[in-house]
Amino acid sequence: MLFKKYHIEMIKSGLKTETRRNWKKQMVKENRIYPVQIKMFEPKTLCPLIKVNYVFRQRLGDMSEIEAYKEGGYTLQEFKKIFSDINGYWDDNLNVYVIGFEYLKTEFKTAKEIIQEEVTYQKLVKSLREQFLNGK
Repeated sequence: MLFKKYHIEMIKSGLKTETRRNWKKQMVKENRIYPVQIKMFEPKTLCPLIKVNYVFRQRLGDMSEIEAYKEGGYTLQEFKKIFSDINGYWDDNLNVYVIGFEYLKTEFKTAKEIIQEEVTYQKLVKSLREQFLNGK
């Protein structure tokens, strides 16, 4: 996912955990891992990673102060300016995608490696569960 350079440290610190996107269609899915890029063709293996926890649609005019804070510690008024600077305008009636995410504290593994670790972990949990249920 593309972000402004000044948002990267906010993401890494946990201050920015949501982003709003004016997309025509949903471009990310829940429970998937994405690289945080500042340029479209930046090598993905060098990028920080985020895991998308939720995606939903929202009218910009329905946004709260708390949601603005999740965008990087902004007030709603500050976020309106940031959104306008990035997208060219603010329209209370504009429906955007809200993406909630968490920073994965690694930059040294590819998304494929992290997914493989998750699959291995799930197999271990399943094996331990079966052993427990079988009285071993």
